[in-house]
Amino acid sequence: MSRPLRPVPDTDKTLPGTSPPPYDHEPVERPGPDPDTDGEPLET
Repeated sequence: MSRPLRPVPDTDKTLPGTSPPPYDHEPVERPGPDPDTDGEPLET
């Protein structure tokens, strides 16, 4: 806490092999009633 940290660049550079998976823009299936199904139970 004595020496100041280097300024963080606007673009976060992730180390090789540690990059997060690409964000999925597709709808994610989540349990429970869905607004699109009017609260109907999901068929399993």
